[in-house]
Amino acid sequence: MKDKIRYALDIVVKHSKYIFPVLLVALSALTVVIALNASGEKQKRMELFESSESQLSTESVVPVLSSENKEVPLILNDDVEIEALIVSFFNARATGDEQGLKDSYDVIDDKDFLRWVATSKYTDCFSDIEIYTKPGFAEKETIAYVYFHANFTGKEAAYPGLQVFYVAQYEDGKLYLKNSGFTDEMNDYIKRVSEEADVVELKNRTKVEYDELMSAQPDLLAYLNEVDQLVGEEIGIRLGQIRAEEEAASQQVSEPEEETVSQENSQEEIPSQEAEPVVEYVIALDNVNVRNSDSTNAEIVGNVTKGTKLKLVEKLVNGWTKVIYNNKECYISSKYLEDVIDIPQVVEEPIGKVTAKGSVNVRSGPDTSYEKIGVLAGGESVEYYGKENGWVRVKFGGKTGYIKEDFVQ
Repeated sequence: MKDKIRYALDIVVKHSKYIFPVLLVALSALTVVIALNASGEKQKRMELFESSESQLSTESVVPVLSSENKEVPLILNDDVEIEALIVSFFNARATGDEQGLKDSYDVIDDKDFLRWVATSKYTDCFSDIEIYTKPGFAEKETIAYVYFHANFTGKEAAYPGLQVFYVAQYEDGKLYLKNSGFTDEMNDYIKRVSEEADVVELKNRTKVEYDELMSAQPDLLAYLNEVDQLVGEEIGIRLGQIRAEEEAASQQVSEPEEETVSQENSQEEIPSQEAEPVVEYVIALDNVNVRNSDSTNAEIVGNVTKGTKLKLVEKLVNGWTKVIYNNKECYISSKYLEDVIDIPQVVEEPIGKVTAKGSVNVRSGPDTSYEKIGVLAGGESVEYYGKENGWVRVKFGGKTGYIKEDFVQ
């Protein structure tokens, strides 16, 4: 065992100058990319190659670790089947092989799937793939930490990334990348493994390499920004098409004929019922932390300032509220939030002004999937009325518009 550990460490040291930044998002279901805590535009660029969080169902499994919860060292993978599965997945991503992507996973989120297909247009290949593993929660399951370089078409510099997979096995023995069926106990185990010293060290090393790359190659950061915007627009269009197709299909379902209402019934007075106002948003009453779970002991994933409006998901009976923050479900203590019922009245007067760092799109909603209603030129200022999940709400051409917060000051 000591020889394996020493061998793994030698490999890491040998390739340290190639280790790339993290494309990791801290997902409870570890089939996805876990983004390192890079801020601002760095985080945005890394989202090009990240997967979004899945809602996981319950499945009964038997844990591998003993009650002592002893750590197992991160080792270099020597399982040829795991290597074949992961390499096949990266090849499918590079070529936009839709069936290959679907075959790799048990379930794929629509947005992740569309992002992988869209980014393949700008990616030549994934190279320098190295796989490190730790035992999964149950027997014959593995957590795989994979680092690689994404080589862009026409670009000399390769974009570094670190992706984490949860490898499981079908009944027939075939391996697959698991993205569903995680219990709370499994999620807790995965989170604990990802916080072990050797994994944290790998994350830190990749972050250092990422920072060095972005400092040395500012043109690469600009290129990633451009690709991110193009990919976001393509995903928005495709999601719109999918929704339209689903709506058209639903309208083809024959509706039952209306029952004939008797004269007697038609004359009965039907009491009017006023619909209760639907609370869709909440607004922060003060500067407050955002956490990844409904507890003050949970990890802080960010914070919002007073007046920030957030999409409401659910109010919990334990005094916490589940909201959408940076496109993920997170938690804020309910005592720091206030319901927003009449959205146009949230802010009646402008909070201040924002100035575009460069030419930036203004959209009809707080996401790149929304329609572009104009362009704010670099150096031009507009009044803003609030913030929503990383976007600022402004008045532009007499309309309400949204600008990505990263591109204004």
